Amino acid sequence: MKAQGTAGDFPISDTIPNTGGYEWRVAENKLRWSNGVAKICGVTFGPGDEAGFLDFVHPDDRMQVEARISCYLGAGSNYSHSFRIVRRDGQVRTILDRGQIERAADGTVTAFRGVVIDTTDDVMPAAPPPKAEPDAINRHLSRLVGRASGLGAYELDVETGAATWSKELLRILGRPDALCSGSMEMALQMVHPDDRQRVRGDIASALDRTGPYDLEYRLLLGTGDVRWVRDRGDVIGGGPDSADGPARAIGVLVDITRRKIAEESLASTDALLEALFENSPVGIGVWDRSFRYLRVNRKLAEINGLPVEAHIGRTPEELLPGLEGIQALYAGWRRILRTGKPWLDVQLTGKTPADPDALKVWRVHFFPVETGGEIVGIAATAEDVTAEHHAEMALRNNAHQLQRILDGTVGFVGILDIDGTVTEANAPALTAAGLVRSDVIGRHFWDTHWWSYDADVRARLKSDVQQAAAGQQIRHDAKVLLKDDQKITIDFQLSPVTDDTGRVTHIIPSGFDVTDRNEALDHLQMLMAEVNHRSKNVLSLVQAIARQTVKTSPDDFLEKFSSRIGALAQAQDLLVQANWASVDLRTLVTSQLGYFKDSIGQRIQLSGPDVMLSAQAAQSLSMVLHELATNAGKYGSLSNAEGRVDIDWTAENIEGMPLLSLTWAEHGGPPVTPPQRTGFGSLLINTMIESAFDAKSEMTYDPAGVAWRLTRGATGVRHT
Repeated sequence: MKAQGTAGDFPISDTIPNTGGYEWRVAENKLRWSNGVAKICGVTFGPGDEAGFLDFVHPDDRMQVEARISCYLGAGSNYSHSFRIVRRDGQVRTILDRGQIERAADGTVTAFRGVVIDTTDDVMPAAPPPKAEPDAINRHLSRLVGRASGLGAYELDVETGAATWSKELLRILGRPDALCSGSMEMALQMVHPDDRQRVRGDIASALDRTGPYDLEYRLLLGTGDVRWVRDRGDVIGGGPDSADGPARAIGVLVDITRRKIAEESLASTDALLEALFENSPVGIGVWDRSFRYLRVNRKLAEINGLPVEAHIGRTPEELLPGLEGIQALYAGWRRILRTGKPWLDVQLTGKTPADPDALKVWRVHFFPVETGGEIVGIAATAEDVTAEHHAEMALRNNAHQLQRILDGTVGFVGILDIDGTVTEANAPALTAAGLVRSDVIGRHFWDTHWWSYDADVRARLKSDVQQAAAGQQIRHDAKVLLKDDQKITIDFQLSPVTDDTGRVTHIIPSGFDVTDRNEALDHLQMLMAEVNHRSKNVLSLVQAIARQTVKTSPDDFLEKFSSRIGALAQAQDLLVQANWASVDLRTLVTSQLGYFKDSIGQRIQLSGPDVMLSAQAAQSLSMVLHELATNAGKYGSLSNAEGRVDIDWTAENIEGMPLLSLTWAEHGGPPVTPPQRTGFGSLLINTMIESAFDAKSEMTYDPAGVAWRLTRGATGVRHT
C-alpha cells in the first residue's frame, strides 16, 4: 500500500528533516502516513491499519506500545512516547511519537493525529545495562513510557524479586515520594486483599515461563482509595537460549478504574433492566421472526392467564385462540420486520384464559428487536385498558347525546374552555352562519365568524369571556354576523360551569334571536310617540273647532261642535283601522256623507281613481267634506228632493310626484246666494285644506249650485 499521506496532506511535518505526520481513524481502523513517516520507516508503501503499524515496532517494545495505546484510548487528550522501530532493511531506529486525541461527545476516541520524529541519534540505549543503578533504570523506564498520565512501567528480577518502578507507576500506587526500587512483595501488599491471593498465583504462573502476561486487579492505596489496574508485561530469559529460564519481567501498569466503573455501571444497568422487565406494571413480550414467544414478564403472563413457561416457543394463535384479528396482527408484525418501524397505539380485543367469559381490550406498542444491524424479532408492551375503553365509550355516547340535545335546541349554544377556545357549537349556530365545525372548533370564540364584523365587539367579547372564566354570569343583547352578511340581534349569555370545588371548568355561550322582539319594541315605542304626537294634534284641532264654533255659532254651539267632532272621530276611526298609515279617499268621502249614504250612487255620484291620503290630509279633508255635506243638507242641493251632488277627483303623476284634484259640485238645489259672513267652515275650506295639501282651493257660489275645487294637491297624497 502506498503511503496514504502526501506532503500536501501534511505540509508542515514533511518539510522538517526526519519528521512525518499521520492520522489514525479509530472507528474505521484506517491509518494514513505521510511520505515523511514512510521515509523514516524505510518504505515507500505505508500500512493501512493498526496491525500494519505494530509490525514496524521493535518486538521488545511492542507490548509497552500496545499498553500505551490502551491507556490513551481510556483517557487523555494528547500523548507523547518513544519506542523503537525495525525498518525493512533490519535497521533499528528510535522515534518520538507525539500527538492529540480527538473524542466524540460520549468520550469515545474517534482519531489520533500525530507527528513522528526520528531521534535515534539523540536517545539513550534502548535497554539499561545489567545491574544498573535504580536511578538509571528509572530513567530508562521513563523513556519507555514517556510522560503519559495513568501509565507506569516496572522491571522485576525474577530470581531475587527486586523491583524497579517508574515515577508514574509510583503515582498510580499512591506513593509518589517512595523510592524507585523495592520488591515484588512490597507491590503485592498494595493489591486489594480480596484480589491478593489470586494475583499472587497469577504472577507466580507468569514468572514460571518466558512470554507475555496480562492481569487485571485492584489496588488498595494508602488513602483508602481503590484503583483498578491492568498489568501487562513480558518475561524475558537470562540468555539467548530459552533453556536458561526466566530472568526478568518488564511491564507496564495502566489505570483502568474509569473503564471498570463503566463496566460495573453497565452491569448494574443490565440488572436494572432485568428488574424493570420482570416487575413492570405493563405486560412485556418478545417474539422471534416466526412469531414464537421468546420471553414474557410476569405481568403479561398474568394478562394472558398462563404461566410464563407455557408461552415459550408457542405463537399467539396457538396460545390465545380467543384473540380477535390475529391475521391483521401478523400482517402488522411482518411490516415491522420488513421496514424496521415500530407500530404504536394498537388496540387489541379478545378473550384469554385469565377470564374466558370477558371481552378484554389492550393497548399495545410493538417495536423491532435489532442485533448487529439485523431485525431478529419483535418486542411489545401491553396494558389492559378494558375499563378505560368502556368509560371512553360511555363518555363518547354521552357526548353524542349531548350533541343531539344541543343540535335540537332552537337557540345558539356552544361550549368554551376557560381560555375562550371553542370546543363545541350546535347545528343551528353553525347553519345560520354557513359554517362547519372545523371553522370554529379550536379557535378563540372572539375570533370566529359570528363576531368578525367589528373589532370593538370582539374586544368586548374577550373581556366578557374573562369575566365568565372568573365565575361571573354575563348577559346582554348582541349582534352576530350570519351568512350573506346578515346580522341579527340575540339575547346573549355566557354561563360559567363549575366543578364540585367551585372551580370554573367550562363556559356555555348561548343566544336566542330577539330581532323581531326588538323591532316590535322599537315599533311600539314609535307608535307611542306617534300616538302622543297625534293626540296632541287632535286635541289642538278639537280646541280650534271649539273656539271657532263658539265664535261663529254661539247659539247652536253644542249641535255644531258635536257634529264636527263626530266627523273628526270618523276620520280617526279610518286612520286607526289603517294603522295611521294612509286612508283611501273613496272610503273617506263615503264616511263623511253622514245621513246621505243611501243616496250614494243616486243623488250623490262619486267618480275618481284609487287614491291614498296621509293621516293629516285625511283629517283635514274629512272636516271639509263634513262641512260641505252639512251645508248641502241644510241649504244646498241635498235640502230638497230634486238636488244632487257630483264629487269627482283626478290623480296624475308629474315627475314622479302624485297630484290630486278634487271637485264638489251641487246641482238642482235652492238658488244660491253668497254668505254674508265667513265662519269656521269657510276657514276649513279655504285655509286649513290648502295647508294640508299644499294646494289651492276655491269656493264658488253660482245660483245654480255651490262648487268647491282643490287643485293639484301634493303634500297629503301617498300614492295613486
